[in-house]
Amino acid sequence: MSGNAGLEGKPDGAGDGLEPILQLLRVSDAAAAKYGLSDAKLREAYHAQLLMILSAAYVEVFGTDVESPDWVPYIPYYLARAAPNPDTVYAFAPIDPAGVYRICGVKGTEAIAAITLRKGGAHLGQRCAARVGEIDLQQVAADAAGRFSFILSGRRPDGHSVQWFELHPETTCLMLRRVTKDATQQDGTCGIERLDRPRARLALSDRQLRERMDNMARYTASQNEFLLSYLQRLRRLGAEQGFVLDDQSGYGGLIVQSHYFHMFSIEPDDALILESDLPGSSRYWSIQVMTPFASTIDYVLHQSSLNDCQARVDSDGRVRMVLACSDPGVPNWLDTGGWTEGGVQWRWNEVDRSPHPRVQKIKLRDLRQHLPADTPHTSAASRAASLSARADYYQQRRR
Repeated sequence: MSGNAGLEGKPDGAGDGLEPILQLLRVSDAAAAKYGLSDAKLREAYHAQLLMILSAAYVEVFGTDVESPDWVPYIPYYLARAAPNPDTVYAFAPIDPAGVYRICGVKGTEAIAAITLRKGGAHLGQRCAARVGEIDLQQVAADAAGRFSFILSGRRPDGHSVQWFELHPETTCLMLRRVTKDATQQDGTCGIERLDRPRARLALSDRQLRERMDNMARYTASQNEFLLSYLQRLRRLGAEQGFVLDDQSGYGGLIVQSHYFHMFSIEPDDALILESDLPGSSRYWSIQVMTPFASTIDYVLHQSSLNDCQARVDSDGRVRMVLACSDPGVPNWLDTGGWTEGGVQWRWNEVDRSPHPRVQKIKLRDLRQHLPADTPHTSAASRAASLSARADYYQQRRR
């Protein structure tokens, strides 16, 4: 199944808007078989993943409008398909490349704040695809209070009296992202308004509703197949043997960021040591665990991710993470959340060099033999306290 294959035809007598959704559910197993998802133990989890993508599509198709856009949640932790960064709050807005938009807000103290201009979008029945531009909000001119405002359009406004950024002619959606490292950093605010036409009427015609339902189904099929094919591609690149570098520019990744992936399979008595040198300078880096379907594992109640402010660096200047199903009693534990297979993603942002992480699989009982002698022990009480603080931070930021 590629794109919307299998979704055009309707059985006799089916004319309602739900038919594309029902057809999507019927043909989803064909996509799983095509990309090697043959493990029966994962089939129910796969169906849940498909419904998660569909739920996200509803937000982007019905929660905002290209005529009168607003920022809606994009890949939040509860709809975490496509491995969103746990430290990032993402938002989505559909865009007409012929439109004129005013974007305004107040700057925060994030490590990263940017708007990515992209092709595609659920409102078109397509997955969000290649990056065609990027606006670093930290570089946008603002007043003494951090308030900013600029115009985004294909042509510079007459008079040149306002701050302006060019809207690439292939842009059909925007992704706003804010990255913080800890509770001392605060998210800014951002609004968007279309200026070149009146706001759209709220009531949709039957034709518009059917069109949006069809776009939801086509987007879900496209996104689902993309994720399955992407994971298959990583395996072919050697991600099951170690970390592999992958270019994310075609998927909307930040310009100054590199990504390394490893696909793991462990038993409950195994552990993976994920080790790396550190760059001489960096704006931000992090590591996270994801499911076999490339969804980020819950990081609010589980330590399934760490960033450069959270991770402990060893005395030799290297950083070592320990991925295991149960707590190994070390600071840099990465919790699999009960998954015995899945993936790990390591991000380096604005670094002087991008180190290539390494992976070593051992038995959990032998862990201390493979770590520096001065690696501290994390007690159950200490872990409970750190997990409580972690939940406070992420819950207050996400809700």
